[in-house]
Amino acid sequence: MKNLWLASTLLAPIVLFTNPAHASERVVPCSTLPSAVQQKGNSLLDGATIHACQKDVTKGVITYEMELLKNGRSHDITFDPSGSIVESEDQIDLDALPAPVKAALLKAAAGTRPGKIESLTRNGQIISYETTILKAGKHHEIAFHPDGSSMQPD
Repeated sequence: MKNLWLASTLLAPIVLFTNPAHASERVVPCSTLPSAVQQKGNSLLDGATIHACQKDVTKGVITYEMELLKNGRSHDITFDPSGSIVESEDQIDLDALPAPVKAALLKAAAGTRPGKIESLTRNGQIISYETTILKAGKHHEIAFHPDGSSMQPD
């Protein structure tokens, strides 16, 4: 009985903090997005194709994401239910990074090759640059402010 109590005490936080009610992102048919989101998204295509659509519910807040591809590059746009843009992620080349960000990324990568690099924009301002690096056989997400200072990935 003591072992059961100990096991349940140790597992309760794991169950609580991995519960999908806290955050849930799933692929959905694009036709199921609210019409305002579909209209705004379609107005932004500019030659891009829609790769996938997602619905996300985090802490009770619903957002929708359209994953677009144009010229082999990803462009992901997150909308609120009214069709307003919450944020966008744009794939960029290493050489297109601001010098301080490029230097910080290369230092963090320490000779490994970074994965896909994306800029994250909110309210019309780039707030971060994110990528993954491979260290000790594991992928790690890293992020930097536009001035090159390190930050937690979003």
